[in-house]
Order: sequence, then C-alpha cells, then structure tokens
Amino acid sequence: TNLIRALIAAGIKGVAVGAIADSDAAAAGLKAGIGATVTVDLGGKKDPRFSGTPIRLIGTVGAVSDGIYVRKGKVANGTRANMGPSFRLDLDGMQIIVATYATPIYEREQFRMYGIEPERVNILACKAMNHFRADFEPIGRRLIYVDAGGLCSLNFKQFPWKKLRRPIWPLDLS
Repeated sequence: TNLIRALIAAGIKGVAVGAIADSDAAAAGLKAGIGATVTVDLGGKKDPRFSGTPIRLIGTVGAVSDGIYVRKGKVANGTRANMGPSFRLDLDGMQIIVATYATPIYEREQFRMYGIEPERVNILACKAMNHFRADFEPIGRRLIYVDAGGLCSLNFKQFPWKKLRRPIWPLDLS
C-alpha cells in the first residue's frame, strides 16, 4: 500500500499494480460486480507496522476472475496457478489487481487475465522479488526495485529483533 500511496500522491497515470492480496477487498469487489463502484480498505492488514495501514480506495470493478490460470511465461511454463477469486480495481490512471491469495507476479498472463496489456501501460508495479525479470525485462525500458516495506523487506534494520546475537551482518557492517 505504501507504493500505491506514493504513486497516487505523485499523480502518476498509466499504472498497473499486481497483485495486492486482500481477501476482504477481493470479496467486496466480486460482490459488487463488473461496472460497479466499490470502496475498499486495501492491504495493510497483515502487519501495519511494516506494510503501512490499509488505504481507502474508491474505484470501479473493471474485471473479475476465479484467479486460476496456466502460466505462459518463461518461468514454470504450462503449469497451473491460482491467485484465488480476484478483481481489477480501476482508479483514475491506475489499475490494481486485488486477489484473495498472496501470489507473486512474474509473468504478463497474470495481468492479461484481468484485461491489462502489460506492453501498453507506463508503469507495471509487480509484487515480486526476481522471477518477474524473465517475462517483463524484454518489454520494459527500465527495472526499478522498490522497497515498499512489508514483511519481505530487505531493510532488515526496520524489524524489532529480540533474540539476535550481535554483531551480525548486514545489521552491523563494521
């Protein structure tokens, strides 16, 4: 949610975000149905200390899916995957995939199943670590890694370590 807040605050348009796992928000979007206006408090529910608090968004349900797809990219091609019941939330200049299950985004098919053509957006924000590079690097002008917080952050200093022998790398560099 921190990255979504920053993109909205900066007024950046032509953005597709995939995917925010939030079963409550996904259920609300699916219940509302395609074309309906929906208000969701998105993300920030696992541990707001690290991920930020939920962000209230009002948008339109642009697409819905059962979340099941067959991978067509370069990683695990031909295998079945499941993001769970999900929908595309359309905002002014931004489309966000809201899924039931936490699933890393590492191929274009995960956007296409919601009607988003990755080659046609200005910015693709993928919640993933590295696997996404195989399918997205060929279509991107540039890759920018963003530490938007969360429990998978590489900023280890933000975590409240309690039972850790010190010094230890990378917390203590000297």
